Amino acid sequence: MTTHVPEQAGNKLVKAGVIGYGGIGKFHLQGWLALRSKGVELTAVCDADPNKWTVVEQVYTSLGLPVPPKEGYLYLDVDEFIAKSGVDVVSICLPNFLHEPVAVKCFQAGMHVLLEKPAANTLEGARNIVKAWRESGKVGAAQLNNNYTPTYLLAKDLYDSGAFGELQTADGWWTRRNGIPFYGQWFGIKEKSGGGPGIDLMPHLLGWLLGLMDWPKPRWVSARAFYKEEPGAPGYGPYGGGAADPHGKFDVERRIQVYGQLQNGVTLNLHTAWAMHTDLERMGFRLIGSKGTLVIERVWPINDGDDAKAVDTAVFYTTQERGGKPWTINKVYNSDVDPSTRDPFMGRTKTQPEVLECILTGRTPKTNVEQLLAIQEIIQAAYDSADQSGEPVRF
Repeated sequence: MTTHVPEQAGNKLVKAGVIGYGGIGKFHLQGWLALRSKGVELTAVCDADPNKWTVVEQVYTSLGLPVPPKEGYLYLDVDEFIAKSGVDVVSICLPNFLHEPVAVKCFQAGMHVLLEKPAANTLEGARNIVKAWRESGKVGAAQLNNNYTPTYLLAKDLYDSGAFGELQTADGWWTRRNGIPFYGQWFGIKEKSGGGPGIDLMPHLLGWLLGLMDWPKPRWVSARAFYKEEPGAPGYGPYGGGAADPHGKFDVERRIQVYGQLQNGVTLNLHTAWAMHTDLERMGFRLIGSKGTLVIERVWPINDGDDAKAVDTAVFYTTQERGGKPWTINKVYNSDVDPSTRDPFMGRTKTQPEVLECILTGRTPKTNVEQLLAIQEIIQAAYDSADQSGEPVRF
């Protein structure tokens, strides 16, 4: 894997920027601003919509900071931002179809990059990003935020300690009742997004499970994607404010299921849905091993998409010998009970410290663009399989 030459720490100021700060980008604003005492200054932002400046105002005000003047700080054109902002590191939080051109330009301009998932709207685009990263010698980090949550760290500790014995099956799901984002806009247009929940939600599941297992490679995958919409079926919801354009183009799947085998011998089962008949939005994982099973689930108590209200739980089912007999033990964890470990941002502000450390030390990020490419290869294979009615695609 490519490594870069570390920056000189000393008193050097690391200048950070955010491209696309209106939606998920606000968490990146918060993440970089939290590193002010570590020598990071947020010096520039870019968004084509000047009305989104209110997000910057809200973030700064919520932190008790003065709102910066727009002059020299706000850019409306990404090329001008790249040419004139002078930032050292940039978060890219744009629609999927803009990831490739912007990320490649940022790497070519000598910037470190923190890229939101997925890598791109196409596999070719993801490969071009990785190529540009390798040629740049800079940090190429990935925003796989769920790999920084307390429940992920719990699962990783159990895995590394051998608590599962032989890990046999890894299940992951993220299902919504009313969760089609920005209906009628780019999310639901295949050419721009690359897919539906398969490319929107599945990178979180794959990043979590593969990261836990130290990124094993796949052998094959089989998938089915479901597009049918019945009258009155679930769909519009809080994501993006509901139906941005109820009659707009929508040509991606509403739900997708993936089954596969990894080279480490683990069976993989994944299920993502923007719109299905169910009770609440749920995201979870089940790791089944010869010595124990871990079930982790995040549940949104009402279908409003507010991550701060979601509750994480984890239970490890195993046995322990007592008096010569095996006894069932169910060890319950709940990080949301303890305010010191609760994370209402779902790890979204924990990647920026990781990126800063990698800039200063030359270390490879725990989540990086090369891993985003590995995820995209699996997702593309799943879509290819679904187009062939579930025929397995081998790697």
